[in-house]
Formats: sequence, structure tokens, C-alpha cells
Amino acid sequence: MFDKFSYVKKGYDPTQVDEYIEKMEEILKSYKQKDNAINNAIISAQVAADNIICEANVKANQMLSQTQEKLEQMQSILTQQKNIIDSFNNDYKALVRKYLSNIDENDMFKMYSKINSLEEKINSLKAKPISEDIPKVSNNSDESSSDTENG
Repeated sequence: MFDKFSYVKKGYDPTQVDEYIEKMEEILKSYKQKDNAINNAIISAQVAADNIICEANVKANQMLSQTQEKLEQMQSILTQQKNIIDSFNNDYKALVRKYLSNIDENDMFKMYSKINSLEEKINSLKAKPISEDIPKVSNNSDESSSDTENG
């Protein structure tokens, strides 16, 4: 680059000034190209960022919708389970009321008496030797058969 021009009659050397202007125009053109490239890159980056944000919003909305559906399904299942438990609880209470109202102390005493009686019979059967219940068989048939075998 030329920082200083030579003096000629009536001013600077026109050839040097023209060369300098041409070089400055080339540099300026290069800067403009770089500026355009930078601006294009910024615009492309902004468009890409906008696209990424848009896609992310779409995916986020889809996920939110799916999550909402699953939460509604889970709420429905929980409601069904609560109804089943409530129904069981009501049936259980009704059953308990039915049987408790039909059983009084006399009935309980009778049941315990029968159970105690059965226990006593079982215990007496357990204490009795098994051989007492088996009928005795005479051994005469065994002796006669052995006599015929010997004779």
C-alpha cells in the first residue's frame, strides 16, 4: 500500500493515486465479500436456530400431549381401582354385619362346646392303642397248613 504519494507538478502522481485507489477498491471489495459472507452466515444461523426452536416446540408439544394422555389413563385406572376397593370394602362390611348379627353368645358357646367335644374324642382315639381295635385272628389255620407241609 501506498501511504505517501510523490509530488509532481500540480499535485500527486496520478498513476500512483490510481494504483492506490484500485488496491483500496480491491480491499474494500474483499471486505464487502467477507461482510456478505458473515451476514449470510448470521442469517443461516438464525434460520437454523429458528428451525431448531420450532422443531423443539413441536416435539415438546407432542411429548406434553402424550404425557397428558398417559396421566389421564393413569387417573382412570386409579379411579377404577378406587371403585374396586370401595366395592370390596362395602361387600366386606356387609358380610361381616350379616354374620355378626346372626351369631350371638349362645351360638358361640355351642360352637366351642362342639369343638371341645371333638377334640376330646380325637385325643381319646390318639391315646388308645391301635392293636385294641384290630380283631384277633386265630393261628390255627397257620398251624394246620404247616402240619400238612411237614407231613
